[in-house]
Amino acid sequence: MDQEKLNKAIILRSMLDTDLNAVSRVLDIKDSVLGDSLKSIVRNDEEFRTKFMQLVHDTYDRLQKEFDEL
Repeated sequence: MDQEKLNKAIILRSMLDTDLNAVSRVLDIKDSVLGDSLKSIVRNDEEFRTKFMQLVHDTYDRLQKEFDEL
């Protein structure tokens, strides 16, 4: 296994063991742990980053619409 594949494997293992596990317990963990875990996933997973940003934009638009209707 070359160094690039090893580094990728280490990042994936960390995300699986730590970050995704923490995020899955979103209501039960400290804010700082949640923030750090999300930051790590966003930084290391392009597909997650794209979908997460779309979710953020969709949520913003929905909340803005609800606000405007008030």
